[in-house]
This record gives sequence, C-alpha cells and structure tokens, in this order.
Amino acid sequence: MTQYRAARCTRGESAHAAANALALFATLALSLPMSALAQAADDDDDRNRRGARKARQQDSFYVGAKVSTLGVGVDFSRSLANRFAFRVGYSGFSTDFSETEAGIDYDIDLDLASIAVSGDWHPWGNGFFLSGGALFNNNEANALGNGDGADITIGNETFDAGLVGDLTARVEFDDVAPMVALGWNGAFAKRRIGVVISAGVVFQGEPVVTLQADGVLADEPLFQQELAREQAELQEDVSDYTLYPVASFGLNYRF
Repeated sequence: MTQYRAARCTRGESAHAAANALALFATLALSLPMSALAQAADDDDDRNRRGARKARQQDSFYVGAKVSTLGVGVDFSRSLANRFAFRVGYSGFSTDFSETEAGIDYDIDLDLASIAVSGDWHPWGNGFFLSGGALFNNNEANALGNGDGADITIGNETFDAGLVGDLTARVEFDDVAPMVALGWNGAFAKRRIGVVISAGVVFQGEPVVTLQADGVLADEPLFQQELAREQAELQEDVSDYTLYPVASFGLNYRF
C-alpha cells in the first residue's frame, strides 16, 4: 500500500512537472513570435523614419539668411538627392573709410556685391557638407585722393596739388572666381530650422588697380609717367590678395 501511494505521488509529481513544462513551452512559443513581431514593428518604424528623412532630403527647398565676410545676404537651395544640394546666394555690403598711402589721403568706398552658385555634397548624409562653385564677383573699391598740403608727391616727383586735382583709384577683381568651402547645415538632415556655418576661400585672382587724375596736369607726359609709377606701386601693394577668405554664419528654414 505504501509503495502504491509512493508510485501514485511520483506519477502526480511527474504529471505536475510535465504540465509546468508544457505551460513554459506554450509561454515561450507565444512570447517568441510576439517579440519577433514587436522587433519587426520597431524595425519598420526605424525604416520608415529613415525613409521619411531621406525623402525630405531628396525633395526639400531651403531659404536662409546669413552674415559673412562677403556681406549680409540670403541663400536659396534645393536638395537633389539625399547627399547633394544646389545652392544660390547673394551677399552685399558697403562701407567707407580713409587711408593714407604714399603721402596721399584717400577716401575709400568699399562695395561688396556677389552671387554665389555652388553644389553641396553631404558625404555622410547628415548636416556636414563640402562645397564647390563659382562667385560672380562685383566687389570693388573706389578711392578719391588728394594731397595733404600745397604739394603732392606722385611717383618720384612732387606736383602742385591744385594742378593735380583729384586722384581717382579703383580696385577690381575677376568677374567670375572659383570657390570652395566646408560647413554644417543643421536643417539638412532632421530639423525644420537649423544653423548653417561654413568656412572657405574665393580664388579671386590678382586685383587690378587703375589710377587717374582730373587736373590740368593730367595730359602732361612727365605727370603721366609718374602717375603710372604711382599706380604700379599701388598694384604691388595689393598683388598678394589673390585669395579671399569667406566665413559665414546663418539660419536655414526647410520647406
């Protein structure tokens, strides 16, 4: 009788253990597909988010305002793919100041006006970009000069300032200049509004200086010779400014 009860208990325990095992198996069998489905849903959400971001990058229009070493301006850009964008921008600024050069006082008007056309490459698909393009350059400096006394030295000779009249100097640059830059566009990848910063250089060529006078000596051979010498000195002073650094800070809005 005792052996029968022991065997019965053993069978009961075995049945109970089997039931527990079946319950655990059923739980695992149900939980694994549910986990897989949840993970698949998360993966779908991630893919959808990445797809939406790429769609925004591939078909977005941007408008921005900026301040740079080329002046104050605006940018208009359009993304061409998830790693490329086309950009057109205008910058301008005007100021005036005085400077003395070779004993001649010049009142200088600096006028900055340019249009930049460039392509931006985002190698990692985020805001960082490398840019290359061209600057349609209308930047120039105009100066009006006169002597600081009764006499004025032009070239190696001294002339009566009243007979020289006003000296007009102009500095001009290449009409079209290549440019390169790198930077960050915070609105490119995720945000509706983002900070845009960039730094680069414009290969503006050697500046060209012209110098003229409007006094009665303007047609005298000696005066013309010394005026040409003065112009050459001014040309030498600016000849090293073939590169123009460009740093820019602004905000972009993505439509």
